[in-house]
Amino acid sequence: MADTHVGFELELWRQGVKVPFQTDSMAQKILRLARENGCDTVVFNGDLKHEIAVYRGRQEKELERFMATLQEQVDLVFVQGNHDGGLRGEPHLQLGKFFVFHGHAYPPEEALGKIWITAHVHPHISFKDDFGKLVSLPVWIKGESRSAGERYGRRVSTRIVVMPAFNTLRSGFSINTGEGKKGLLSLLDSYAVVLLDGVEVLKTDRLKATHG
Repeated sequence: MADTHVGFELELWRQGVKVPFQTDSMAQKILRLARENGCDTVVFNGDLKHEIAVYRGRQEKELERFMATLQEQVDLVFVQGNHDGGLRGEPHLQLGKFFVFHGHAYPPEEALGKIWITAHVHPHISFKDDFGKLVSLPVWIKGESRSAGERYGRRVSTRIVVMPAFNTLRSGFSINTGEGKKGLLSLLDSYAVVLLDGVEVLKTDRLKATHG
């Protein structure tokens, strides 16, 4: 899981948008997915909470309840993101052939040769429905980069997977209507876009914004 942004509702409240907290529903969804997939460990790939530097008040209470609910049934591993000030987490995680890091900073050289699992940009795909309404859906991005190792003076082809934001209230970068390239997406020479149900909806040989 990535980008749960626990406490994001507080920012919406300050903007005059009153929505109920999603903390409990997100926790129950995670536990359901863990049961369905036979998982006893959940890895959070950054931005566990929303407010970057603040860890107090209602956000603290929401996050503590969220974590306590999960820890009753699964073990938790936490990779730190740029919104996780005040929390203790790992800078990255190696799981066999996978190198897991949030994506707000470039990974260390030891990541080369691994499959990068990153997040941070909240990828979406946008389209208009039959009524002309703009719909935006969270997606996975699976791609290949020939330039990922250039920072370290090495030419290494690297597979990169960009995770969607788990918090459905969070907006993100639209892969097909966004201007330019964002984050590690700019490294991709080819990529595929996959909906949460596993359906591949877009494939291209280069990352290029399209409109229409």
